[in-house]
Amino acid sequence: MNGTISEGVQIMLIGMAVVSLFLIILVFVMMTTGKVIALIEKAIPSKSKTPTNAILAGVSTNDNTKIAIAIAATLARKKN
Repeated sequence: MNGTISEGVQIMLIGMAVVSLFLIILVFVMMTTGKVIALIEKAIPSKSKTPTNAILAGVSTNDNTKIAIAIAATLARKKN
C-alpha cells in the first residue's frame, strides 16, 4: 500500500512541477512578445489610433442613443 501511495505522490509532484515550469515559460514568452510588439510599433507606427469596430462605426453617441440603450437594458432586465 505504501508503495502505491508513494508512487502516486511522486507522479503528482512531477505533474505539478511540469505545469509550474510551463506557466513560468508562458509568462516569459508573453513578456517577450509584448516587448517585441512594442518595438515593432515604434518602428512601424499604425496609420490611425482610432478603433475600427465595424459595429460601432455607424452609431452616433448622442444623448438619444444613450437613453434608448438604457431603456432597452431596463426592459430586458424586467423580462427576466
